[in-house]
Amino acid sequence: MVKKFISISSKLIVLVLSIAIVSIVITSALSFTVAESIIKNDVESALRAEANNRGSAIGSIIDNRIELLQKLASNPVLFDTLSALSFSVDEITFGKLLDERKGTLENEVMIFQKDQLNAGLRDFTIISSPGRVIYSLNNPEQIGTLTKSLDKVAEPTVRFIQDKNKERLMTVTVPILSESSTQQGVITATMTSSVFDDILLSRFGLDGTGEVFLVSKNELIISEYLFIDNAAFNQRVNTVPVMECFENGKSVDGLEYLDYRDVEIFGVSHCRSDLGFVLLTEVDESAILIPIYDLQSKIILVGGALIIAATIVTFFLSRKFSRPILHLKSAAELVAKGNFDVETKIETNDEIEELSKSFDSMT
Repeated sequence: MVKKFISISSKLIVLVLSIAIVSIVITSALSFTVAESIIKNDVESALRAEANNRGSAIGSIIDNRIELLQKLASNPVLFDTLSALSFSVDEITFGKLLDERKGTLENEVMIFQKDQLNAGLRDFTIISSPGRVIYSLNNPEQIGTLTKSLDKVAEPTVRFIQDKNKERLMTVTVPILSESSTQQGVITATMTSSVFDDILLSRFGLDGTGEVFLVSKNELIISEYLFIDNAAFNQRVNTVPVMECFENGKSVDGLEYLDYRDVEIFGVSHCRSDLGFVLLTEVDESAILIPIYDLQSKIILVGGALIIAATIVTFFLSRKFSRPILHLKSAAELVAKGNFDVETKIETNDEIEELSKSFDSMT
């Protein structure tokens, strides 16, 4: 079997190309991995800061509303009124007792509304423990009527709703408790939630695909959304951060998941399941990877140029190295034919020159 002849030039070129290609592949892979880790850590830190700041601001607003209502719930005039009305079973007795305290009660409530809850207040109702309305801001004619809306409320609750005019609202309900923690009634205040828009719609800290929005316990967007018209109370979001919040009460950090559009995104959440919302701060993962892909493209471009340059240099160097060897080969063929007067006289100042001298001595 005749072996295939492969020149030294070809071997050198293949060797150099192999080393160059392997080096570029390894460098590209390592740079992609390291750059991705660094960029995602930076993005996660930025999103976490935005989620915490905005989520805390919204939580503080709601907590403040709850505290104000709890303050009213502990008002002595309101408490005495509810205590007296709790003993009335018929409408006549209820009406008589309420009329006796109506002026003082309304004065306390109006002062409270004016000083504390006038901004964005849409409705305000006080219901006694028998289930009768003793004060209503929008429907005074309902005072004295029984209602089924009185539930056993052990702690403040928050619900996000939308009225028939498509206005986004927030309803806060707090219990009115006696010293023995017996429920005397509830206070329900309905306020606009558009106050959150200034906090959520700011583009600071977000890139072109970044978004911050609120999702309620029933998995509906309850705030303005830049990329979808009329998303509030229409778009359902049941992604991992939403389920993690309302099922386990936990926020998520730097999580990659599919959003409601089935788009791979990178997100951070701020969970306030006790207040009925989770704030999501998200950015398309493709937007995060754009700088990495740019870096990788540049590495490949530079690597390709280096491979071409190395190939050219290797080709000329291999020709230079192989020329004296080919000269020795030709001389050996002449000697094989009986010509012993051949002299190579190669001067390369290396092992090939030593070989040439030995060859000339032999002939």
